[in-house]
Amino acid sequence: MFYPEEVIFCPTNRCNLHCGHCTVTRWKDELTAEQAVAFLEDIYSWRKENPSSRKYSENVIEKASENPADETNVGETNVGETNVGEEPFYVGFSGGEPCLDIDFICTVCEKAVKLDFYFDRITTNGQWWKTEAELGEKLGRIYEYGFDGKFGLSWDSFHGGDKVKLMTFARNVCEIFGPSSLDILSVINPVSENNDGDFFSAMEEMADDFGGELINELDEKTGKGQMHITFDDGTYITIYRFPESYREYDSRAWKNSSWFTDDFCQSTGNVFYVHSNGLVAPCCGFANESEKLFLGKVTEGAATLMKNARNSKVVELCFCHGLEKFRKELEQKGTVLPGVTDDLCTFCDYICNRELI
Repeated sequence: MFYPEEVIFCPTNRCNLHCGHCTVTRWKDELTAEQAVAFLEDIYSWRKENPSSRKYSENVIEKASENPADETNVGETNVGETNVGEEPFYVGFSGGEPCLDIDFICTVCEKAVKLDFYFDRITTNGQWWKTEAELGEKLGRIYEYGFDGKFGLSWDSFHGGDKVKLMTFARNVCEIFGPSSLDILSVINPVSENNDGDFFSAMEEMADDFGGELINELDEKTGKGQMHITFDDGTYITIYRFPESYREYDSRAWKNSSWFTDDFCQSTGNVFYVHSNGLVAPCCGFANESEKLFLGKVTEGAATLMKNARNSKVVELCFCHGLEKFRKELEQKGTVLPGVTDDLCTFCDYICNRELI
């Protein structure tokens, strides 16, 4: 089922970096803080009238996984039409580089606090500032306006950057918000000259400089998983390592040995993802720039967006019917797919762009 539990705002698609693996469209439109605040107020009112719960979503998925051959397990679930009890609602920021518009972040945070919403992440490359004084001042403002979520710092060979500058950003976040407010998001580079050795050396150096201990819990074969920098007071920095994702037109996307595992888009979905041009998608996956996934404009309000979601074939496929089931149906009809992908978002990107829905 689709029931938003978070709104992610992209105030701008501008970015101070030009990473080779990034596929974000550089729309010139920019979301205004007034639009975002109005949408938060509308979400607050809509949720009061339409309570639901993630627990229900998980029960639906669990039931389907117990008997995937039973076509009634998920398909009969209506999108956004349950009454189980209200859950916390989260606010996050993405882009582009959201920290290029600190005023937007502060204004939205102030309203979110007044509405008793929670915070998720500010996803950032951490390299948007010019002086450490500027960095400290702007992070301090975000703190003063009530943000107590996490900073998701992109740090890998794709984003590049000055190690000292990234380390300075991380230190300032830890000092102002606390170490547990920092997540490091790192894409594995399969063609890195030294197997991403520079990244691991940097993590070891950061652990030493910050007075912590680096705990490596990565999968030895794939390199995926988590590492942690732990501190004596019980706080920690989490480091996520995950593979590069590819758009459906990239041949590398279709060279996996096994198909994706369907989670009915619960890992990337159940959000209102508000693009900088005001268009709203139901997920934060990279396929969310597809016209077929747009629910409408942010100015239309939550009720209209949810009505559009209920009438969306793609939303029904992703959150109710299941993309794994749909893939098998396509193959049974004789559709020849480009190969095998273990990325759910790649497959979604494919069926949206290839007019298969």
